[in-house]
Amino acid sequence: MNWAQRKVDVAAEGQRYALGRTTEFDGIWRKRPWGWRLVSRYPRTEEGWRVASAQFSDWEPYAQVEGSRILFRDEAPSPRRRRRIWGWSLIAIVAAVTAAGGVVLSRNGWSLSPAGSAATGGRPTAQVVGPGHLATGPDFIDYIQWHDLGGRLTGSAHVVTLTGHAPDLNTATRTLAVSGTLNASTISLSFDGSPAAFGALSGGSFTVDFPQPGSALAPVTFVSASALQYARAVAALGDQMAQANQVAASARTLKTEQHAITSDATAVASDIKRLSDLSSLTAAVESVGTSVQQVTTDLTQVQADLDKVLAEAPQGNKSQICSDASHVVASAAQKLAYDTAQKLEYDATQGVENQVGVLRGNVTSLQSDFAQLQSDQSVLPGYRPPNQPGRRVVTQTLAGTNNALTSAVTTTNGDIDQANTIVATAYGYLAEAFQVGSCGSPPATPDPQQDIE
Repeated sequence: MNWAQRKVDVAAEGQRYALGRTTEFDGIWRKRPWGWRLVSRYPRTEEGWRVASAQFSDWEPYAQVEGSRILFRDEAPSPRRRRRIWGWSLIAIVAAVTAAGGVVLSRNGWSLSPAGSAATGGRPTAQVVGPGHLATGPDFIDYIQWHDLGGRLTGSAHVVTLTGHAPDLNTATRTLAVSGTLNASTISLSFDGSPAAFGALSGGSFTVDFPQPGSALAPVTFVSASALQYARAVAALGDQMAQANQVAASARTLKTEQHAITSDATAVASDIKRLSDLSSLTAAVESVGTSVQQVTTDLTQVQADLDKVLAEAPQGNKSQICSDASHVVASAAQKLAYDTAQKLEYDATQGVENQVGVLRGNVTSLQSDFAQLQSDQSVLPGYRPPNQPGRRVVTQTLAGTNNALTSAVTTTNGDIDQANTIVATAYGYLAEAFQVGSCGSPPATPDPQQDIE
């Protein structure tokens, strides 16, 4: 293309667009193999040049405008550089980009084609100079500014939309090129080359019918507005986002705290249920008592065998006396000791002591879980889940279980002591039988069984 013939001073050129100035206007041209086409024009003013530069930088982020020469860079301009270029910043629309392109009304408002620049951030800000047309919705803002050159409209739009879901709502910002026509009261607008949407202009306001899926149309109304009104709308959207995030965050925190309390109450109820069944402990204690009864029966047999040896003493048959002492009496005493060492010890340690250990662990769990429940409820004192065990039930359960444990240990140790006494008595009978016949040293008395703890 012969720029000299067109009298265009080219300030920057990118892959698809060129930024320049003629004697009449500033503009952006689209590069094509068969010729260059003017796609956007701006007034030859300082503000007009800033707007044109900002639009060009958005379309060609890798080309930097520096006076009348072009500087290409290997990476996109930094945010600081971009802010200096923008100056006369453009507009804000809340929109969601659709895969099909074009402009459609979505569930959360209306959305534009995916062309143009986009940025996502926190609270939105507004830096706009000059009047324009403003459209707002529950989650979007759109501020459009254009130049009317004989019914041909060129300008820009800035789109701000709420994205995500509370409490993680955020804002997304897009800048788009606006083109269209104005014929009497009929207006058509295209955003970044999307299919044109048509409407009617009246009293400085206009309503554009945007196509919907299924060939339906949805109206979006723009009203004349100042930059201050736009800034207030952006601020209101930011306040709306912050409030929605705060409400949702509070609701999430409340739900988390309620869930923790409910879990604590369920754990306490389970602990109480486990401690309410003491049947295994009772059965183990009774088993030890049964073993003591068996040892008592064994002692009766040892005493009967000793009486037999004593009856043989007057006859003076030492051989018979020693044989009965070392075989009959000793066998009965050793059976008694075996019953004590094996059956009674097993019932006491594997039965009672094991059950006591399990229940003590359950007591500790109940105390810990109830303390956690109290701690969590101190944060949310007004919440009480259904069927939550109260302090009185917990106290009664702990007291009842501890009393049962104390009784079981005391009873079992009493039985062990009784059995040890019986064993000692039986081996005393055995020693007496050996002494009657002067049969030497009798077997030693076994070590006593140890109490449980």
